[in-house]
Amino acid sequence: MLGKVLPADTIYDVYWNGGQGDFLRKFTSTSQTNHPVRQRPTAQLYRFKVAITNLCGLGPDSNILEVEPIVLNPPGRMLPVATSVKNCAVSFTWDRPEDDGGSPITGYDIDV
Repeated sequence: MLGKVLPADTIYDVYWNGGQGDFLRKFTSTSQTNHPVRQRPTAQLYRFKVAITNLCGLGPDSNILEVEPIVLNPPGRMLPVATSVKNCAVSFTWDRPEDDGGSPITGYDIDV
């Protein structure tokens, strides 16, 4: 008599070189088939590979993926101008900076 087949828990180990040389070290483990890398690029070339493990064991490594990051910078400086000053209120305006740093501006922080 055959028993019930249990679903295999699959884990993906993501390896990368951290932007330095050819040695790939473990970056993270995940059960998802995608993983963001959220850090400012410090190198011109990154290398990644993925190893997969399930209840049956370790599978072969993926091919090495080489990625050249797109380097984005903070937007340029803005110059706010007061348009109205009354009692305890001030109104001001500014123009969008000429340089968006390579990424769309998604908002402004106003510190008072």
